[in-house]
Amino acid sequence: MHRTERLYKINELLHAKKVVSFATLLATLGVSRSTLKRDLNYLCERLHNPIIYSRELGGYRRGPSDPVDHHPHELPGLWFSPTEIHALLTMQQLLAGLDAGGVLTTHIAPLMERLNALLGPPSPRKVVADEVKKLGEKYF
Repeated sequence: MHRTERLYKINELLHAKKVVSFATLLATLGVSRSTLKRDLNYLCERLHNPIIYSRELGGYRRGPSDPVDHHPHELPGLWFSPTEIHALLTMQQLLAGLDAGGVLTTHIAPLMERLNALLGPPSPRKVVADEVKKLGEKYF
């Protein structure tokens, strides 16, 4: 499991349960004690995730939210540069036109769903671009 996956898994476990023991984290993640300690330290120190070890409860738990903004802590999301967004849009168009209803459709569908979720609902500009594309296909 990659480090990013582990960090999100730790966060998920802490959200799902009140207290998560070190042994449970080790078993779930399948990493060494040292790696788990480094991951917990990274979450606390670098990502400012409020994780607290409670000796009385025998495990790790979520700490209180930041009193300044009163929002629960979340791990960083995905950020894309303009070039990456353009590449995603291009990929979406290529995948939409590739083998529509054919053999690859079932394999491409999860990627298309992910791209569509990342890009959000279609904008009027995209709808116009799709219509122009359809007209081009019809006449050329």
